[in-house]
Amino acid sequence: MAFLTLTLVLANRYIYSSPPPLKNYPPVSPPYHYLSPPPLPPVHSPPPAYHYPPPPPPKKATAYIYPSPPPPPPPPPKAPYHYASPPPPPPKKPYKYLSPPPPAQFYLPKALNYYKSLPSLHVYPQSHPVYHHSRPQPKMHITRRKPPPPPVPMPAPRYGPGRRRPLPEPPIPEPPSPPPPQHH
Repeated sequence: MAFLTLTLVLANRYIYSSPPPLKNYPPVSPPYHYLSPPPLPPVHSPPPAYHYPPPPPPKKATAYIYPSPPPPPPPPPKAPYHYASPPPPPPKKPYKYLSPPPPAQFYLPKALNYYKSLPSLHVYPQSHPVYHHSRPQPKMHITRRKPPPPPVPMPAPRYGPGRRRPLPEPPIPEPPSPPPPQHH
């Protein structure tokens, strides 16, 4: 009985006793409790990098809405249509016919009108009396003839016997001679 009790006591101590700590591993941190605050970071760790606030999202380009044109004016109210007597058609304007153009003789010169009023002249020869007597004879005006202008004298020829001898060209002056050297 005593042996059994001793065995139970030793077994209980062996089960619940913590094993010796290993030297090659860091100490085991205590269990993390969610209700307690998180553990502080080590002192020698660098400060966290500064994070700039994220840029705002780009705005969506809104399509430019042009102003709508004004609505068309409402149509005029129609007159009530009676089926028994339809409205009379509008009166038609009297059609003015164009006056015919004047005859072509008004557009032609008087002399041409005169010759067109004669019988066809190309049938008769030039010596026929109809051709000669039907034309108006031109009036002969007696005018004194102007005397002919005097003859224009012919200009003297530029070269030849009628040309005077050219003047002799002036002699070219000789350049002045340099002064003789002066001895001191």
